[in-house]
Amino acid sequence: MTREIAEKDLKKKLNLEKPFKRDIIDFYKQIAKDFAFIYMVSGQVIVLNDSYRIALEKILNNNFQKISDCFDSGLLNKLDDEAKRRGLEKSYNRRQLKKDIEMAILLYLMTRARISSEWIIETSQKALQAHTDKYILEQITADKIPTNKNIADNVSERYANWGEGHSDTIVITETQNASESSKNIEANKIGDILKIWHTMGDAKVRESHQFMNLQTKELNEPFISGEGNEMMYPSDNSLGAPISDTNNCRCTVVYDFEKIGDKVVKYYE
Repeated sequence: MTREIAEKDLKKKLNLEKPFKRDIIDFYKQIAKDFAFIYMVSGQVIVLNDSYRIALEKILNNNFQKISDCFDSGLLNKLDDEAKRRGLEKSYNRRQLKKDIEMAILLYLMTRARISSEWIIETSQKALQAHTDKYILEQITADKIPTNKNIADNVSERYANWGEGHSDTIVITETQNASESSKNIEANKIGDILKIWHTMGDAKVRESHQFMNLQTKELNEPFISGEGNEMMYPSDNSLGAPISDTNNCRCTVVYDFEKIGDKVVKYYE
């Protein structure tokens, strides 16, 4: 059953990544367009100022909300099913729990959007400058003197192509974090939960994550990767896990109760 949940999670993530990627590609195309105009006029590389960061943060927030709406730990549904079996109605505690979970997820994802937008903009600015410097050097090496228009046209095209490729890393990593963090936050609000790490079990799984398949931990215990890094859930870097263990991850975590009866009593009676 847990394997089926992992596969179902991946399918949902892949479907959510498609519109997310379109948004990110369009964002990079706009930067390329703005670069071309500014460079042709001034001969200067455009500065990706706060207006670009805010626009990107909005894109991330919009997609994070869509992702979060599609993912949960499944624990509330299990509580509801058990309560129904016992003939119990939802109490104030159960309704308040749902509100607490939603607010905690919202606050986390808003913070994630702000932080991610900052490092994406920083990386994008460096890439824009690097593409510009590289093209100018290529022209000089070929004994050519590039005009502002040459530079604007060629660099903007190269940068747009780079942005399309780079969008894969952004979208996969951020979709993974938004979905898995939402599940983890819900589980933490309920408590007394076991969690099980699942890889996709194919040739694409990185070696350090193959080591983690079926690792079972208490909710407040970190998973340990094959590189020795600690993560509370896939793509989590809060404990210092590097991008080698967090970026482009397709793993998922499945949550289950240790003692469901105690929770039913707390939230339904």
